[in-house]
Amino acid sequence: MPTGPGAPWPLPLGELRAWSGRWLPDGKRIILTARAGSAGPYRLHELDAERGPPRLVSDVPLGTRAILVLSPDGQLAAAVDVNDKVVVVSLADGAPMRVAGIPPDSLPRGWAAPRELWLTEGADLPDATRLFRVDIGTGKVLEERRLGPPDASGAVALVSVQVNAEGREVVYTFNRSLGHLYILRGLPLRSQ
Repeated sequence: MPTGPGAPWPLPLGELRAWSGRWLPDGKRIILTARAGSAGPYRLHELDAERGPPRLVSDVPLGTRAILVLSPDGQLAAAVDVNDKVVVVSLADGAPMRVAGIPPDSLPRGWAAPRELWLTEGADLPDATRLFRVDIGTGKVLEERRLGPPDASGAVALVSVQVNAEGREVVYTFNRSLGHLYILRGLPLRSQ
């Protein structure tokens, strides 16, 4: 849907069911995580509406987390595979790349540069979550900090995190679980 004047643009997905998508830097093509029908793993597809139906970019099976971040040069995609491990995929040839040293509960959140990826480690709150930037070639941590809600009362998990390239601006949402405690007095005791 246009954000201003214009007409809606139907996406010719055919049999595919899209889970998440991101525009490539050219503003004409979209990279999707999608699967055929309602079963099987998600995979990366490229959609160029002028060229017809989506084409498969990679055979790497992806998990059900709606996490997909594209490098600023449009050459790489970072997502989470079916084993909840971070995987970086070349959009040119579909080849997967594992980044050394990434903790198992990490999630890709954005790119700082074509070879530098922002990730979070853990999403359980109220403890602050680790946000860190790594060189994907070496796995070396280049920068890190903690983030979380200013008031952690009832906070249970980060849901969505977006990081700008410099890492100065971070937007996130989190779940909060609040309840009520009632004290009832004067009720008869039940015998055991």
